[in-house]
Amino acid sequence: MATYYHAQFNTIHISEVEVIGETPAFVTLKSGRREAKQSQYHAFHATHEAAKADILARLEEKRRTRQIQLEWVESEIEKAKLL
Repeated sequence: MATYYHAQFNTIHISEVEVIGETPAFVTLKSGRREAKQSQYHAFHATHEAAKADILARLEEKRRTRQIQLEWVESEIEKAKLL
C-alpha cells in the first residue's frame, strides 16, 4: 500500500489517499474504488509538492487563457466604439 496525494482542480484541494494498486493509467484506492490517475478534474501524485505544483500550473494556464479572452473582448469593445 502507498500514500498518494489527490489534487482536485475544481476545489483547489489536496488530500492524502491510500492506494493499494496501480497501473500506468489507473490507481485502486483502499476503498476499492478505481480512478484514472489523471483527468481534467483531478490527478494523483506521489508527493504533496507535485500535487501542489500541478494545481498551480493548471491555475496559471487558466489565467493565461482568461487573459487572452479578456484582451479579445477589450479589442472588440474598442472596435464597437468606432462604429
